[in-house]
Amino acid sequence: MNRLLLSTLLVLATSAAAAQTPPDQAPPAPPDEAPAPTEAAPAPAAPVRSEVFRKGTGQVVVHSVEPAAGSVRAKCTQSGEWSGPAPTFVFPDEPALVIDFERPTGNVKIGYTIAGKGAVAHHVTFRSGKTGCWLLDDDSARNFGASRLGDGLTLEGPYELRVGFIEGKPRPRVTVVVREQSTRVDPLSVVLDAPAELPFDQRLIDRYVPLFNLGYSQAEDLSLMFAKASPSLRVFAKYDFDADVVTPLFMKELYGQAAKDYLAQLAYPRKDEPLLMGDDNKGRFVVTADGLRFRLKSRSALVAAPTGAPVFPTTMRNVDIDLGKGARHASAALVAKVEKHRARADKAETCWRKTVKDLGGFLDRGVKMYEVTYRNGRVAKVEDYGHKAARKASAKCGVKAVQKAEEALLGALIKEYVARGQERLRALAQQ
Repeated sequence: MNRLLLSTLLVLATSAAAAQTPPDQAPPAPPDEAPAPTEAAPAPAAPVRSEVFRKGTGQVVVHSVEPAAGSVRAKCTQSGEWSGPAPTFVFPDEPALVIDFERPTGNVKIGYTIAGKGAVAHHVTFRSGKTGCWLLDDDSARNFGASRLGDGLTLEGPYELRVGFIEGKPRPRVTVVVREQSTRVDPLSVVLDAPAELPFDQRLIDRYVPLFNLGYSQAEDLSLMFAKASPSLRVFAKYDFDADVVTPLFMKELYGQAAKDYLAQLAYPRKDEPLLMGDDNKGRFVVTADGLRFRLKSRSALVAAPTGAPVFPTTMRNVDIDLGKGARHASAALVAKVEKHRARADKAETCWRKTVKDLGGFLDRGVKMYEVTYRNGRVAKVEDYGHKAARKASAKCGVKAVQKAEEALLGALIKEYVARGQERLRALAQQ
């Protein structure tokens, strides 16, 4: 059976120049003493991890690797936005990860995130023997969450991953996620630990959540992510925020009166409030403990430490949920009620559409029909027949009762949502 060898070399950086000790300094150590090291020894390569990947099983392989030194050297050609000559990358002799695709597997998705500043390259060896090596950088991973090494690949046989570095450059940890594109994964299932201490500019949450889409996540998911993230990733509001400091980021576009209503009741982060900082292709943004997102207008609005005790929000602010958003983390009993209600609502809508059609009304908003009433040869009344048909259909199919039940359910969902959030915020404040 033909086999495909796909060697992906994710490369990051560092190594300090070795300090030279002049011969007239530091006399040689006595024979029974070990000489003092002049540079830190490279981290030993971790044992090779091997996985068998079985098609159609929903398998997800997540592996974090610290770049290790080795004897392999390679230059890679530049990719789209990389400028300058291609540097030489250093790779360990043994792969950090070997995945054996048990049989031909299509639509394989390979993504990575980089926990820190550095350069990355990936190298591929095809079945034909042809090889390619392309440079990426950590901006790719930061701007798009989990950047892609490959999407929609068809693989068979061993896939080898090596992680190395450019000499003299930082070499942060790389996390690789391999799965089939059709596999659904809970984005909160992988939240990577961060070092206990991080420089301010490296406290970027998107580098530690390889499966999480920070731009398209609900407030409660963002709040749960905040609770799972390492405290060392937090930054703090330098002063009370307002519309001059940040711009709110919505899950969906709001226009006209809806936008005005939202902005009128919007609560902003307060001084010393803990925040998570992210970076995308539009710049820096922050996430609050209760799951709100704001685009920063100035990075100087954030500081590395609070002036006193951190000020966590005490309740979930700017609540904006519907049956879909609210039911995602609701109690089993309430989720069952929501599902039952949806079935009832679908039945009522089907009835309504059929009744409107039977009454001769038009569902297409581009078509208008009017009912004209004459009295003594004069027009006494003109009524939109479509509206009339809709009212009759609503009465027949119990649409108002369904709407009333939905409002009650939504109220119950909001009550649970706020209670869960308050408990989570209290736990965070007590850490």
